[in-house]
Amino acid sequence: MQHATLILRLDDQQRTLKTLVRALESSAREAADAQETLALLLREHERMLEQLEAGMHGTSPRWRPLTPLSDPAVARLSTLPLQELLERIDETRAALKQHLKTLPPAAWRLTGAHPQLGEIPLPLWLELFLLHEAHHLHSLLVLIPQLRQRSA
Repeated sequence: MQHATLILRLDDQQRTLKTLVRALESSAREAADAQETLALLLREHERMLEQLEAGMHGTSPRWRPLTPLSDPAVARLSTLPLQELLERIDETRAALKQHLKTLPPAAWRLTGAHPQLGEIPLPLWLELFLLHEAHHLHSLLVLIPQLRQRSA
C-alpha cells in the first residue's frame, strides 16, 4: 500500500533529522545553521498540514515556494532553540501523520497545484514533501564534516 509507505517514510526521515541535529548541537555555528534549517522544516510541516486541511474542506491547495523572506514566520521560528524546534516538528509531524492515517480512500485523490507540475494528487504531493525534506537533511549532514574539521 503506497499510502502506508509514505507514512512510514515520514517516521524514518524524522529519526534521521534527530540524529543529525544531535551531532550538530555542540557547535554554535552549526547549531545556528541547523536552527534556520529546522525553522524552514517546521514551517513546511505547518504549511503541509494547513494545505491538507484546506483540501479536505474543498479548497485546492497551492504549493508555494517557501523562503525566510517569503514567510515571516520562518525568521521568528529561527530564534527558537534547537530542542524546541525539534519538539514542534515532532508535534506537527504527528498531527500530519494522524491526519493522513485517518483519511478516507477518496481523499487520497485530492489534488493540489504545483507551480511547475500543475495539478498533482496527494501521494505525489507527499512524495515531493519528503524529497524536499531530504534536501534539508542533506544540508544538515554537510555541516557535520565542517564541525569535525574545526574540532580536530
